[in-house]
Amino acid sequence: GGDFTRFGKQEDAEDFNNWLGSVKNKFQHIVVVNGNHECNAPWKNQTASLLSNATFLKQQRVDLDVNTQCGHSRTLCVFGAEFSWSLGLGSRHPNYDAIPLETEVLVVHNPPKDTADGGKGCPAVLTRVKELSSTPQLKLVVCGHLHFAHGKHTMKSGVVVVNAANANKGHGDMGWPV
Repeated sequence: GGDFTRFGKQEDAEDFNNWLGSVKNKFQHIVVVNGNHECNAPWKNQTASLLSNATFLKQQRVDLDVNTQCGHSRTLCVFGAEFSWSLGLGSRHPNYDAIPLETEVLVVHNPPKDTADGGKGCPAVLTRVKELSSTPQLKLVVCGHLHFAHGKHTMKSGVVVVNAANANKGHGDMGWPV
């Protein structure tokens, strides 16, 4: 869900990529988006090459082949949207409007308003998630950004929102359990 560096330090991105490499064999796919810490980094245009152990998405869709627990394989539509500042109620944002209707998993930095957000999420993300949840495809939204609001929320539509922010009391305190 973004913020994988401390304020855009390239050595943090490199360290993160090394860590991803160490856990890569435990997961079928790892998807990463930029958070506000990475959006203004001098290396932001090289993020995809810096994160060689993950699929980096910036306003992009990827169709991933996944194996289910039942031994079947299927294609999963994942869309990644990087950080954008929260917009007011009723506002639209082109980054979120670009999320295709067939999206099953959305990875976005800013959480939807009134989900796993402590009341500080983005209304524009919520608007788009509600539109997407009217289709049967969207199942999961993974976000970060609001560190104090780490947790899980299930919307009335059944869409699960996971705020996976792992810093708790500050950017150096990884106080939340995995």
